[in-house]
Amino acid sequence: MNNARAVTTDIERMRGEGPGAITQDGCAVEVYLNLPYRDELKVLAGHLPLGCSVLDLGCGPGRLTRRLLDNGHPVTAVDNSPDMLRHVPDAATKVCCNIEHLSLGRKFDVVLLPSHLINVGEETLRQAQLLACRRHVSSGGALLFQRFDPQWLRAVEPGPFPSIGDVEITIERAVHQGMFVHMSVRYALSGTEWRHHFTARVLDDDDIALALNEAGFFSLTWIDAKWGKATPHE
Repeated sequence: MNNARAVTTDIERMRGEGPGAITQDGCAVEVYLNLPYRDELKVLAGHLPLGCSVLDLGCGPGRLTRRLLDNGHPVTAVDNSPDMLRHVPDAATKVCCNIEHLSLGRKFDVVLLPSHLINVGEETLRQAQLLACRRHVSSGGALLFQRFDPQWLRAVEPGPFPSIGDVEITIERAVHQGMFVHMSVRYALSGTEWRHHFTARVLDDDDIALALNEAGFFSLTWIDAKWGKATPHE
């Protein structure tokens, strides 16, 4: 008889603390407005064909959207926070919606899922978001997604984190529970502080491949340790 017991994990509700607008998933709008563009799209340059249409999911205030527009891409920017979308350039088509509920009735050459959204702790939410990605990828198109480097996520401990622009970052809490990490991150800017509490799921290559396959993607390739590309089943 197998006496092993299943390990249950309490997935912490994403939440945020601090002044000003805080999104449903705990992100402080003021913090994201002050995070500079750091050439994040450079690694994706070879996977964004000239003039291709892009669906930017979880766009926030439009940090990547702006650069995509500057590069000549027609962009549809999606976020569930009207406070974030208010700052997205009007040149983009703006949609206020949860990713998992999105159904625009059209498809895009590239669907972009950045900001480690794939590492969400809830498996059902991750799959629902990936299914939404699949609904919106054109035949011959691609999903480009960003994850936490699994080696980094396994090893992360409380302590200072490199600043991003003028935003100082400190990991105040990192509780490891199996494949889950419960984290609290402090952001400081000009004497003001915000905190973001969330659970991230460690996703190795095989975990990603399985989740993508279940959502209707195949041909997974890794651009680097954080960025991956998948194409849809026909």
